[in-house]
Amino acid sequence: MIRSVKVDFKASEVARVRLFGKIPQFFDESLRPVQSANEFLRIKAKVQAPKSLETLAEHIKEFLTWVFATGLELSDLDEDYFENYVEALCHYTKSNGQGLAWNTVNARVTGACQFLTWCIQKGYCTHLTRDEASDVKPESVTSHGSI
Repeated sequence: MIRSVKVDFKASEVARVRLFGKIPQFFDESLRPVQSANEFLRIKAKVQAPKSLETLAEHIKEFLTWVFATGLELSDLDEDYFENYVEALCHYTKSNGQGLAWNTVNARVTGACQFLTWCIQKGYCTHLTRDEASDVKPESVTSHGSI
């Protein structure tokens, strides 16, 4: 399970950190910070509008929830696991019995792709290479017939 807390950086003693304002930060079930996701959101906070950052954080939270629910860590991920995440989104059924809208699936995959691409560049996903990163794209959603 992933917990999200809006952290207010305005009280920081570091001037450039104060610029973050309030941004979501993630913690695992043991309340340990999810360092990679938190760092990614702090970097994105420098360039994204608050509403866009909130949306991106929601998509990352969905992805991290899936990763940790499957018993994985980010460092375990490879391109096959990401395909499994896309497949899970395509087959997800809401409480009303309907699947997720294509736009929702695409948005979640896009957010997860941005995060994973950044994680690869920073060395957080040791089983994904830069070459495989080119295969981690939102366009993979369109290849699934269930959407």
